[in-house]
Amino acid sequence: MLQADLATATNLSATLVDSQSQAYQSQASQALQTTLELRNGQWRITGTIFDLSSQRVSDAFVVTQPKSSGIISAANALAIHLDEHASAFSTRREDALQKYEEGVTASDPNVRMNNLQKASELDPTFGLAYLSAIELTAQTNPSATGDLLQQASGHKGQFIPLDRVRLDAISARLSHAPLAYQIAASARLARLTPNSLDALVSLASLRFLQGDGAAGKQLMQRSLFLRPGNVTVRAFLALGLVQTRDFRAAEGVYQSLEANPATLPELAMCVFLEGDAARADSIFARYLKQQRGGDESALLLIRANWLALTGRIPDAISLLRTARFSSADLRSLALSQSCVWNLMSKEPTSAHADAAASLAAASSGTVKALAVAANAIAFGNPSADTLRQHVNTAPLSADQKAVVLAYGLFLNDHYPEAANGWRALSDQSGNTDLRSRAMLAASLTRAGRQLDPKAPPVAPFIPNFTAGDQYAAVAFAEMRRLLSR
Repeated sequence: MLQADLATATNLSATLVDSQSQAYQSQASQALQTTLELRNGQWRITGTIFDLSSQRVSDAFVVTQPKSSGIISAANALAIHLDEHASAFSTRREDALQKYEEGVTASDPNVRMNNLQKASELDPTFGLAYLSAIELTAQTNPSATGDLLQQASGHKGQFIPLDRVRLDAISARLSHAPLAYQIAASARLARLTPNSLDALVSLASLRFLQGDGAAGKQLMQRSLFLRPGNVTVRAFLALGLVQTRDFRAAEGVYQSLEANPATLPELAMCVFLEGDAARADSIFARYLKQQRGGDESALLLIRANWLALTGRIPDAISLLRTARFSSADLRSLALSQSCVWNLMSKEPTSAHADAAASLAAASSGTVKALAVAANAIAFGNPSADTLRQHVNTAPLSADQKAVVLAYGLFLNDHYPEAANGWRALSDQSGNTDLRSRAMLAASLTRAGRQLDPKAPPVAPFIPNFTAGDQYAAVAFAEMRRLLSR
């Protein structure tokens, strides 16, 4: 509760910890310890602030409130004592607060959701309960967020000011509103919560997507001032620097994260975008060496993807063609992947053969979906209408069909139709999906059309090739082509 009250504080950034050791780990400069007691008809909060570097008490104080005002009002008074810009908590009802705390501390998502919903039922003006339920639903059942957003919007006028602004920012993000609208909503939240790491990083990421590297870096520097060793902030900073083509600076940030082997592919790709292919290969080889000991055939898929992304598609196809895989599903993945690369290489016969063999070998659901997608777009030289029919009748989800059809139209040289598909996907993301941006611009230029000068620019991105994006090389190659013009 106190941490929520202090979200709007201007002189401090609050983090809830269970012990002094956690305070050190969070790189805090001071720690607050409090005791709460009921004495002579008053809530009495005794606070002691310790300087963590000297282990000395820097301040001690007492805050009192009448018993009749309740514990929540006492906590609000403590927050105001610490920073005059602190907010009142989102609810005044202690029964709603109890359900909220039971919700946010529960490990079972269903229990969490039930308690959060009970909290908002007890107090329909409890904005934070709605917002927590929306964020949880966005992770566990994204299709249901629309109903929750609508419910929260119906009570928005009764929320505290902070929760109204938070709801605007969350609504803009989850509804994939246009990038400018997301930035405006996020900027309002960052102004109201100037020391909120989440608000600063979110706005910085959007500024980078907009192409405003200076604003993005300034916000990230503020975030790192608040949390100097936060690896998540550093990773977002590196990604933003790549997106704004500051590859040298991005490399430096990625190098500071080398203790985490998972960042080596990003470092290698950053160096490749910087123009040093040989050094990029060396860094990626280090990553592969660190991964040894697992399934070697799975590593072959990752290595092949690296070759394809760095422009060596014939070598990537050859590597997969001669490899032996430990399971039928891995073989299926290799074949559906080489199908896409053969389509890029204008080898439709080979692509069709790979797609058919991939479907025959697939057994698990995800692998079979990729094989189905390959078969839907790789069969001779189909017309745009035939492609559309094949994809629309394939056993894929609506979202999968939209992406597969857009790639299929592009790979089969139906650029005007592909542009329509990628425009819809880019708009659907609020122009925040850099792959859709690149593919829309690629489709338009290959169709001989002019790019919209008002559209967000094509920007570099780090492909997620280790997670199985079988079309990564397509979007990455087109992005590089467009940026080299």
